[in-house]
Amino acid sequence: MKIIILIISCMVLSHLSFADEVSDLESLGSNRALIKRAQKLDPKSRYRIVQKRLVDRNTRFEISLGGNMVAGGDAYYDTINAGGQIDFHINPNWSLGARYYKSSNSFTKEGLRVHERAELDQQNGNEGLVPYLDAPDQTILGTIAYYPVYGKLNFFNVKTVQFDVYTMVGAGTISLLESGNTLAYSAGLGTGFWFNNTVTARIEVNYLGYEDSLNHPEGSRQMNTVNAGITLGFLL
Repeated sequence: MKIIILIISCMVLSHLSFADEVSDLESLGSNRALIKRAQKLDPKSRYRIVQKRLVDRNTRFEISLGGNMVAGGDAYYDTINAGGQIDFHINPNWSLGARYYKSSNSFTKEGLRVHERAELDQQNGNEGLVPYLDAPDQTILGTIAYYPVYGKLNFFNVKTVQFDVYTMVGAGTISLLESGNTLAYSAGLGTGFWFNNTVTARIEVNYLGYEDSLNHPEGSRQMNTVNAGITLGFLL
């Protein structure tokens, strides 16, 4: 009888242990456990384990809100963009999207100096020379993104998250305060973080080019800007 009880107990413990191992294998953060088990079998060898993507991005929409800071462009303005984007993930490697940004502009120190000097000249009866300025107001882009690299990240020792490194290109229009609408084009590099099947985040740096002063007698200027920002979103 004692032998039968001992056999049954061993079978139950073995089943529980196997269930735990299966649970570990199915979890996103199981690589460490797998590597330890492999090293015990052959400690002289090096192991690398790549799991399949666990966040489903086949025919799903992603809606994000965020903003970016703008470098380059007009030396007299500091520009910050806020807005949102929607991406349709065809599969984990490709997505199509649309973006909208509203720009907030403020004078740089140089811009303030030039305008204060021009106002002072006008007060003294002189002709104040104010440079022709044309700040961005709104931007609308259509984009296509490719995700060639993916992996996992230990997020502050709290959660293991999946990430994808991606490249994007886009084209659309930018509305300028003086010139009106003009063609805009963009290309960039970013990283998307998938915390689970719902919550997402992105960090991205992209180039945005356009021409301003289209209605100015002296002609247009080519503007080249670099935008760096972050968004938070949801997968639907």
